[in-house]
Amino acid sequence: MTGTEETLSWLNESLQQYFVKEALLKHTALSEITVYRHRSTDMKLLVRRSRNRNDEVYRLLLTARLPHLPQIYEVISTPEELIVLEEYLEGEPLAARLESGPLSKAHAYRYTRQLCQAAGALHRRGIVHRDIKPSNILLCGDELKLIDFNISRQLRKEVQADTLPLGSIGYAPPEQFGLTQTGPASDIYAIGVVFNEMLTGHSPAVELAPGYAGHIVQRCVRMRSEDRYPNAAALQQALRRPFWL
Repeated sequence: MTGTEETLSWLNESLQQYFVKEALLKHTALSEITVYRHRSTDMKLLVRRSRNRNDEVYRLLLTARLPHLPQIYEVISTPEELIVLEEYLEGEPLAARLESGPLSKAHAYRYTRQLCQAAGALHRRGIVHRDIKPSNILLCGDELKLIDFNISRQLRKEVQADTLPLGSIGYAPPEQFGLTQTGPASDIYAIGVVFNEMLTGHSPAVELAPGYAGHIVQRCVRMRSEDRYPNAAALQQALRRPFWL
């Protein structure tokens, strides 16, 4: 039995012995997301099984405690699929919250600063999220959590363009659809769109946020990546200006 087979056997035995399957959150031909609850402690665990291989990104996040990101407990790579054991987070998707209308300015600024912290932590590890959008953001009280790294990628300076053009229309910048390589500025673009939606309920193409916030959004979503904020820290600093000005 190989090391991977032993780990997989340990996982299946542990889930069966110590956990109860509580909910199936997603099931498609390519992926499955299941919530397990510990029989004694009631601790919940998220188990992702995916045929979309993103092993290197999850391994870069393994065991790290990063701001506003879920903890990754274990990563198991088999010939058939990638299995990830992840911290289960209780929260409301931002997409669901926005169905009731825009957020207050105070909440929009606070959550977007936290989103910058999450993106910055990924970028410092050479990871580009590539799918920042309201459905991948959980609101846990006053704290935001950025989730779902299925199409994230490791940044490689020697690569001129992304191998696969993946992303969500309306949130992904032009370079994400095969024009050039994505980088930290690609996530800045998406954060700008999300920030605008928090404030107006719409994308900046439909309704630009008024005042200073609108200036921030416009810089985030410029067509050329080099014209946007240079990094998440710079955007976060811009968001520290009092929002009532």
